[in-house]
Amino acid sequence: MCAAGGFDRAMISSLRGSTWLPVALHVETKVDGPANEALRRFLTDAEIPLASSMPETELVRRRAPALIRQAQSDGRVFRPLIEISGTREYVAAPIVAGGCVLGFLHADTYASGRRLTDADRDHLQTFADGLGLILERTVLLERSRLQHDRIADALRAVRATSEVLGTAPVQLARTITQRRAVVAGRSSPSPSAMIAAAPPLPDGLTPREREVLRLLAAGATNAQIANALTVSETTVKSHVKHILRKLRASNRAEAIARYLYLARTADRAL
Repeated sequence: MCAAGGFDRAMISSLRGSTWLPVALHVETKVDGPANEALRRFLTDAEIPLASSMPETELVRRRAPALIRQAQSDGRVFRPLIEISGTREYVAAPIVAGGCVLGFLHADTYASGRRLTDADRDHLQTFADGLGLILERTVLLERSRLQHDRIADALRAVRATSEVLGTAPVQLARTITQRRAVVAGRSSPSPSAMIAAAPPLPDGLTPREREVLRLLAAGATNAQIANALTVSETTVKSHVKHILRKLRASNRAEAIARYLYLARTADRAL
C-alpha cells in the first residue's frame, strides 16, 4: 500500500467492541528514525478506547474513509498517538467484512511531508475494501474446511459402525424375545434395566464407566445418564471421554458399535 499509494507509513488495526487494537506498523522510509522507534514501542500491546468524537469512531459509524488534516491541533484525535508519531495529517479507512467493521487502515506521509489529498483517502479505502474481501474469503474457506472435516468424521463413524454390525451374527432367538415384549404391551427397557441386563465388558473400564457405556448403548443422553446415576453432566462427559480413549473409539457411535459387537459375541459364546 505504501509503495502503490506513495505513503511513508501504514498501520493495520483490529477492532474489539469499542477498543481499537493496533496490529502492525510498516515504515517505508527512515525505518530506524527516533519517531518511528518510539511509535513502535507505543503500539506494542496498545489498547485504545474509542471516544464518541474520535475520527476512528466515525469510521465505524459511517463505514467511510476520512482525511484528517492538522492532526496536531485537532481535538478529536487520540492525542498520545498523534504526539508520539509526529504525524501532521493522515488518512484512515475501515476494513469491512461480513457486514461488520473488523478494523482500520491508517497511512501518512510523515517523512516526505507530502500533502495528503482526497485521492489518497480514496486509494486507502480501495485497499481496505480488497482486504475485507480477502478476509471474507479466508473465513469461508476455513468454514468449508471445518465442515468437510466434520462430514469426514461422520462418514468414518458410519463406516466403523457398519463394519462392526455387518460382521455381527444373526440371532433369531434374540429378535423373538424383543417381539414378545411388544406383543405383551410392555414398554422398552429403561436405561437402568439395561445396566443389569447388558453383558460384561473388557477389562480396563471402571464400574462407573461400564454403567455409562451401557446407558449410552441404550440411547440415553448425557442428561439422562446424569439423572440415572445421580451425577453432573460434566462428570458424565468426563466418563465418556475416558471410555472413548480406553476403547480406542473416535466418537460415541463407534464406542456403541463396539459395545454392541461385544454383546453379540458374548451371546454367541453362551
